[in-house]
Amino acid sequence: MADPKLWAISELDQILGDYGAFIVERPAQIAIDQALESLRKYDKIWVASQCYNNVSSTKIRDQIRNGKAVVDLSEKVMEYIRLKNLYQEAGQIQDSWKI
Repeated sequence: MADPKLWAISELDQILGDYGAFIVERPAQIAIDQALESLRKYDKIWVASQCYNNVSSTKIRDQIRNGKAVVDLSEKVMEYIRLKNLYQEAGQIQDSWKI
């Protein structure tokens, strides 16, 4: 969001000034302090320390479409995906999905 070519100051003022943002550090990314340096004037930015998160939406979609085991999601999330018929190809049988 600190890139002026991507975000207008007026947009940042509204988003970060009025609403704020939660920033989650990612492994192998630039230092969060350096990334947020130009956004320091906004006091509604909260940073959550790095946490390991191996969930990839692309990976999940590919696993479902290919009938492979989905190991990175809880049963509740898989139930929702089944209920809404998400990420499946036309005619795909949901019973072939594995957890």
